[in-house]
Amino acid sequence: MNPALQGLITIVVGVGGCVGYFFFSNQLLDKVIFPARGPNAGKNINRANIVRPWLFLFPAIALLGLYLAYPVVETLRMSLMERLPGGGSKFVGLANYQQMASEPKFWEAMTNNMMWLIVVPAMSTAFGLLAAQLTDRINWGNIAKSLIFMPMAISFVGASVIFKLVYDTRPVEQDQIGILNAIYLTLGGAEPQTWLTVPVWNSFFLMVVLIWIQTGFAMVILSAACEASSASTRSRKVSSSSMSWVFVLLVSCIAVISRSYGGVCVHHTVWVAWMTKEEKPLDSRLRGNDDE
Repeated sequence: MNPALQGLITIVVGVGGCVGYFFFSNQLLDKVIFPARGPNAGKNINRANIVRPWLFLFPAIALLGLYLAYPVVETLRMSLMERLPGGGSKFVGLANYQQMASEPKFWEAMTNNMMWLIVVPAMSTAFGLLAAQLTDRINWGNIAKSLIFMPMAISFVGASVIFKLVYDTRPVEQDQIGILNAIYLTLGGAEPQTWLTVPVWNSFFLMVVLIWIQTGFAMVILSAACEASSASTRSRKVSSSSMSWVFVLLVSCIAVISRSYGGVCVHHTVWVAWMTKEEKPLDSRLRGNDDE
């Protein structure tokens, strides 16, 4: 089948299936399960409104359960089993984990993962906060923010192509098109380096790619948080000790580790933004804005 026709059919079936699901599920809910007629019409309407959001969430929950939750549970179960020759398996408990912990490569992988989980979120948040503070102080700050945020619109494939040109290596007798090698040789380096094969440092060179992508997102969130915090500080007197405590919490929350690189950057950035926002005390919110 022609790829263009196949793509068109996929779009029509996918979009049509979504529209059909939501239309017919709502009809079933309103006409059959909780009909808006009879002595219980009011209760049925309220019940339908409670159930309706779950109709929209059900496809996503079902797919997440099928492609994320189930593989996790099944992987955990299989990790406690040993495959037998000729088929079948037997329960071995934590023996597989004990063998894995005895392998040096396992601890090397754990070290690399911990480096990614600590360095990438910390640097993304730090550079995002720095960019937010600097761009808010210049007249053309919105243009600068657009340029810094631009990598967020680039896919990982596009970013890999860009940084391939940064880390590219050519023989010493040829001109270097890799920016990093060109700078290295200009500063007196003996010969071009294959940066992505340098032990230990190659992980940091790869981290730069994700930091470059995530900094723009952190900048936007933190810029809004800083503006809200500044407005709140101007409208209400905030002690220096309170602001120092907020700063300590800012630095501390960067050290918190989540389970995925993308999620870790989003999680820390939103958390920092939330911590910088000066909330009114509960009794003030309950009384309302009497001062206004």
